[in-house]
Amino acid sequence: MTKSLNRVILESVLFVAIMGFSSQTHSHRVRRCSPRTSTLTFPDDFKYCKADSSNSSCLVDLIQDTLIKLGTKGISSPINFNINPMTLDFWNFQVEVDAVKTHEYFWDLKHPTLWNATVLFASFDTSSLTLTYTTFHDHLAQYNGRYKIWGQLYHDQDSNPEVIYGNGTADRHVYNLTLEHTIVFVPADIKNTQYFFVGSYDLTVIGFTDATFNYQNLYNGDQTLGKRAGYLMNENAVKIVFHQVDSFTELLVTMLKQYTQTLVSSVPSSKILAHLAG
Repeated sequence: MTKSLNRVILESVLFVAIMGFSSQTHSHRVRRCSPRTSTLTFPDDFKYCKADSSNSSCLVDLIQDTLIKLGTKGISSPINFNINPMTLDFWNFQVEVDAVKTHEYFWDLKHPTLWNATVLFASFDTSSLTLTYTTFHDHLAQYNGRYKIWGQLYHDQDSNPEVIYGNGTADRHVYNLTLEHTIVFVPADIKNTQYFFVGSYDLTVIGFTDATFNYQNLYNGDQTLGKRAGYLMNENAVKIVFHQVDSFTELLVTMLKQYTQTLVSSVPSSKILAHLAG
């Protein structure tokens, strides 16, 4: 039973790999991806590792293959499912760095490049059913979100703060981002059928090199004030993203759990075992 369990968990890496990657007040809601045309079947058309495989390159290849397939094609069986783009319905956070103090709200923020990652490392502990892997994202984009912002900007430490406000569309970009994923799997019986669930998912930002923001319609379209504010926001973009790390990783984990749970619940473990027994 232990060997079969380990085999199932290794195959479960397929559904976990659908993701490429504070003390703030924040909240968020996520949305499922809409289905696209595909001929792939889960788990039959995906790579897997043997339960006794100790070669981490096997897991690296498995996760890389899964990211590409779920990001470009998705699956059509047993359900219609893909991960591009992942859409965040709502995200609310506060920013407090030296020059920027804002309240921001986002709606319908799309993540079309989240799956497009390079898998650097992967390992699986069969005793604790824990998968750890690292992904590198040269460009993680959040596109076409509607936003509202208000707060204060400090162009000079000795000057009075300037009010910032606006609503419209916005893009956010993070560059050369490295994420470490740690997932613990938990088996469960539902109506005498066994399924596997994500017991916990931890995501750690190892680092990134740059970030940029593009807010349309700041100050109700005043180009002079908007350009001035946008320049200061981008000058402080790396600090702002660092300040948002906890909120950002939490929303990514929330999306991961929703998408993986949808995929996993469509396949009883017995079907995965039958596939592995081939």
